[in-house]
Amino acid sequence: MKVLAGRYGPYIKHGATNANIPKGKDPQDVTLEEAVALLAEREAKGGGKKKPAKAAAKPKAEKAPAKKAAAKKPAAKKPAAKKAAEPVAADGAPPWDEE
Repeated sequence: MKVLAGRYGPYIKHGATNANIPKGKDPQDVTLEEAVALLAEREAKGGGKKKPAKAAAKPKAEKAPAKKAAAKKPAAKKPAAKKAAEPVAADGAPPWDEE
């Protein structure tokens, strides 16, 4: 049995059971009888129990079919950017064609 200082205040640890020391009570003044009473009270509340391991061998009941994810709408396409107009000579021919 140990008296420890924890994140949420002092507590008593015995095996897998932890019992909080009441506020206002000095951890140095806790007697053995008080510690045993605090641990017994904690165990009565369900402290110190480990969760039972899940049995993988048990067949499970038939599951309902999984719901399909909502169909995603395709993203809206952005209009193509307009290209700058190429310079055109007065006669309609491009400026680099000088024939």
